[in-house]
Amino acid sequence: MSPLAAMPPKPLPELLIHQARPAIYARDSSFWSTNRGAVQIISSGSSFWNRELHIQHIEQLVLVAQSATSFEAGWDGYDAPKPAKISIDLGVAVLNKIKEAEVNPYSVLPSADGGIGISFRGQDGRRALLEIANDGSASYIIYGKGHPRLAGDFDPSDTDLDDLFRRLQENL
Repeated sequence: MSPLAAMPPKPLPELLIHQARPAIYARDSSFWSTNRGAVQIISSGSSFWNRELHIQHIEQLVLVAQSATSFEAGWDGYDAPKPAKISIDLGVAVLNKIKEAEVNPYSVLPSADGGIGISFRGQDGRRALLEIANDGSASYIIYGKGHPRLAGDFDPSDTDLDDLFRRLQENL
């Protein structure tokens, strides 16, 4: 007979909560149970996990952008054109460039004018929108409470969008 008694089985979230966390985990991590098992909520205490969450979020937004191919003309109940393949492809390319930047998009939506919009939310009601039109042209607008409105065009196929991302960082 073993001198140690067998431990009763515990649900995964409970086991994870009671285990010592390695240094890469955030100090105030917590878990909750879903039908898929334990899901970890990570605070701002871990740059590693924040980066991982940023990449996962962008990858989800890429899937949302790609799903815009299923929209039909008039998808908004009015006369909105269907997002064109070029606007979807350029939107995905911009999202992939955002993976390396320090900006965090909030959502991706089809544009009522045709194309793809990538939206951002910042502090004090500040918001921004990158819009890639069906003809491949692109523009941005940054606005919010007490914040001057900034707008301009950008080339979504440009390999270097650092100036645009810096402008977003500074103004959100």
